[in-house]
Amino acid sequence: MQVFSFPSMRSVILLMLLLAGCAGPRLVEYLPSVQGVATQADVKRDIGPPLKTFPPDKSGDIWIYRDLNYSHNPPFGVSSCVEYVLTFDLKQVLQGWNVKEWPPQSCR
Repeated sequence: MQVFSFPSMRSVILLMLLLAGCAGPRLVEYLPSVQGVATQADVKRDIGPPLKTFPPDKSGDIWIYRDLNYSHNPPFGVSSCVEYVLTFDLKQVLQGWNVKEWPPQSCR
């Protein structure tokens, strides 16, 4: 006989936060506060590993992050997608970023 167990309240809250897009600091608030100061290690610690990385060129590394926002109304799913392209100098310090919005269906 199989017994059904309910998920813990902690698991339910964590899932709700992830679906709401609140799992960590919002990039739009985080990046200006650490520009010119944060190293790659700091950024990775604070917001997690990047989605993609490009090897260093003459100016430094490039990291890609995506910020997905989810709809709370039907149809549920990704409602917006913002891509952040972070640039680091040769000393691995965050120098800047560019922002690009993508249609939700192309950012899954």
